[in-house]
Amino acid sequence: MVWKWIKDNLIGDLAEKRRKYEAERTEQAEAWKELKTRVFSTRDFDVAVVGESNYQDALRRSKREAKDYGGKAYITAIVVREPDNKFDSGAVKVMNGRLETIGYLSRAVAEKYGESIELWETVGYSLRCQAALAGGAGKRKNIGAWLDLASPDTLKRTFHEVQSRALVVAGAHNVHNQQADGRHCIGTK
Repeated sequence: MVWKWIKDNLIGDLAEKRRKYEAERTEQAEAWKELKTRVFSTRDFDVAVVGESNYQDALRRSKREAKDYGGKAYITAIVVREPDNKFDSGAVKVMNGRLETIGYLSRAVAEKYGESIELWETVGYSLRCQAALAGGAGKRKNIGAWLDLASPDTLKRTFHEVQSRALVVAGAHNVHNQQADGRHCIGTK
């Protein structure tokens, strides 16, 4: 009789709380998964990559592996800050899908994008976008790269929209964690 009461009242409640917690975590994970799949595209390819002459081997490999559309090849580029860069602590590196450096953003452009990129990196994400590669044949032996990257304001706005959605979905267990250490506690990736 006592065992039945314990099973029905205590164990049943714990199992139900666990199911609710798992459902909340799943919803939160889905909200953050949106970060990975959201496309930040302008279709302008107006963000130039600089320093490509130093990374021609990586660019040639990238171009060989990409689909060629009338002299231009399109790849996925990864854009990350490089605070340990010995020449510029605000440097922003551009890599191909193999994580090989293919160039950098110019200092002026890196200054504009630095804060937006840092927001995404604080939650464990790097920015990905399409890059157009051109050259490498005929008179143009070197390959150049241009990024299809949304504006810094769009990147910030989208980050805050998705972050607030994830906080709302996270529910009461995150509110408790925020009070405990004084900051947002979103730990899903």
